[in-house]
Amino acid sequence: MLDRVPPATRQSVRKQNELADKISRCIKQRKITQKQFAQQLGMRESQLCRILSGNANLTLKTIVKIETVLQEEFVQST
Repeated sequence: MLDRVPPATRQSVRKQNELADKISRCIKQRKITQKQFAQQLGMRESQLCRILSGNANLTLKTIVKIETVLQEEFVQST
């Protein structure tokens, strides 16, 4: 069944999960709760949960907001 999933879709899902893992690790390293982090981002905790589960298709604007709050770069610029 996985063979029928287009390669671009598989790669997108993989990258979403990698980003979610990186964000989760940063939150834990900074010893803040998901609720606190969501408040810092100006979003509902339920939205953050979707991001951290890898089930959100993040916009660049949201990624930059996350990077700013965590003071961490997730998307490398050239």
